[in-house]
Amino acid sequence: MNKKLNTYASYLLRNRKDLIITIDTNILLLYFIGKYDTGFIEKFDRTAIYTEEEFFLLSEIIKNAREITITPNIITEINNLSKRLNDNIYFDIFRDILNKINEKYFKSKILCKNDCFYNFDIADISVLELAKIGYLVVTDDRKLVGLLRSLKYDVIYWSEIKNLLWKDILK
Repeated sequence: MNKKLNTYASYLLRNRKDLIITIDTNILLLYFIGKYDTGFIEKFDRTAIYTEEEFFLLSEIIKNAREITITPNIITEINNLSKRLNDNIYFDIFRDILNKINEKYFKSKILCKNDCFYNFDIADISVLELAKIGYLVVTDDRKLVGLLRSLKYDVIYWSEIKNLLWKDILK
């Protein structure tokens, strides 16, 4: 199964003519923290489950994407999770990254009308809306992955990538 996942992820990342992606909150927070200080990834409580290797892999994915788009809901979640850093250098990096990322807005009153509203938060529904218009989703949210895959949208489940990384490290 891992070979299948590796082939699937490779296909999604390499064979799409225009790689346009959206990155969910926790994975994008990994990127923000890694840009700030890779040594801090495993020390910050919200990114401690990730490694520097994962940050470098994510950086490559981002570098190869033609476009990265997120929603204000994702930005707000990252900002709220980051506030405990209380470091102006981090927030300068935060601002610089945001200047390079596209932002797509969906009205909350529209997102609330989605059938998934009772089971998913607004940020997840905004990611679903990006998937509907062709964005490859990168997330570590198993429940969101299940929804997106059931609807036949392209999604990379970060935990599967993480497992592949560890298998490569242990070889």
